[in-house]
Amino acid sequence: MARAKRQLIGKWNNDDGDTVWVYKAGRSFWISYGDGDHLCHPSIRNVSDTKREALIVFNINAPNFVSIG
Repeated sequence: MARAKRQLIGKWNNDDGDTVWVYKAGRSFWISYGDGDHLCHPSIRNVSDTKREALIVFNINAPNFVSIG
C-alpha cells in the first residue's frame, strides 16, 4: 500500500512568532514545528484537533489558524 503524499493545508501561529505547519495525507494529519515532524494520533480528525496535538507534542499554544490553498 502506497503512502499518501502530504499536502500543506495551513498553519497555526501565535503572537510570539511560533508557527506550526499542518499537513494532510490521506486521512491522517501531520504537524511540524522547527525541525520536528509529527504524525498525529488517529483520533485527530480535523484541523481544529491539530491545535490540541501541537500543544501536547510541541508545547506550543497557537490560537490563530491560517488556511493555505
